[in-house]
Amino acid sequence: MLAHTIKTAQTRRAAVAAAFAAVLTASASAQIVPAQDFDSTAPGVVWMSAFCCERTIGWEFTLAQDKSVVALGAFDRAAPSPDPGMGSAHEIAIWDSATQTLQAMTTIAAGTAGSTMTGDFRYTSIAPITLVGAMDYKVAAFWPPAAATFDHYPDLNASGITPNYHADITFLSSEQLFGGTFGYPTTGSGNNYFLAGSVNFLLNDGGAPGPIGTNYCGPAVPNSTFQPGVISATGIAVAGGNPLNIEASNLPPNEFGFFLASQNMAFFNPPGSQGFICLGNPIGRFNRPGEIMNSGPGGAFDLDVDTNDIPVSPPVAIMSGETWRFQAWHRDNNPNLTSNFTDGIEILFL
Repeated sequence: MLAHTIKTAQTRRAAVAAAFAAVLTASASAQIVPAQDFDSTAPGVVWMSAFCCERTIGWEFTLAQDKSVVALGAFDRAAPSPDPGMGSAHEIAIWDSATQTLQAMTTIAAGTAGSTMTGDFRYTSIAPITLVGAMDYKVAAFWPPAAATFDHYPDLNASGITPNYHADITFLSSEQLFGGTFGYPTTGSGNNYFLAGSVNFLLNDGGAPGPIGTNYCGPAVPNSTFQPGVISATGIAVAGGNPLNIEASNLPPNEFGFFLASQNMAFFNPPGSQGFICLGNPIGRFNRPGEIMNSGPGGAFDLDVDTNDIPVSPPVAIMSGETWRFQAWHRDNNPNLTSNFTDGIEILFL
């Protein structure tokens, strides 16, 4: 049994649903999709209230084939629940039904910190896990009872709502564990959706990294090739160590350079450079061994980024809900020895 800790509600800046939608669009080749969806705005929705809870609630399902899970989510909406974000923290996990083995666990914090909203659910990323096809699993979260901060969720069965499940997911039953601790839900309710609206998860449905991010601060000042340097990114915009490759192109050939990273945006011309830096402090510099690049005859270089090791001081991991910005610096002769920058790219990570 896992110990449960109720976290006090806190007001943080709201994660922007539209921005997250842009992440899903930019990551279309990776196809980050929810396990289920339903219309919580349908007339006659019945809301579960605080008297129901202080228990672990969720649902059991089976998979038709192997799938990668990248985030776990709890239902979150405004009225009648607290806003913005979650009223209370919710521990959430996935277990293997056959052995009750924990597959992944995280906590969706009160408020909006460390989470991202899409649809009706607030998600926190996990290190990607692979669930095996033809096996049964349970996904569930602890629902604290505090009435003032209670996070309402729909009783889909009483509301007459049948969720739309991913094509490879078959719903088996609503599941719960009574009592004041978080743990594996042992009480099933058959083919009844009354708890299915409480939790959800995100699948990497395609698995292939694709173009991500939005360029800004461009075009850059042209370098000695008479072209502005350009930065691009390929990967999966989900925190937790997913692939991320950044590339600088349209550079002068055979010049040294390296990438920069920051959560903050700025715009200034540093001394000795012809270009503008588009990042604000603190700025991480990918100039450690193996990270300083040469543009070669093709005028380009790229770097595979470990998103759990961004070189600010001290190094940090990219967390769910954070936006990070990247830019490349490079040497140039234009016509004398100088330096320049590409444009910038910003990536919102789930």
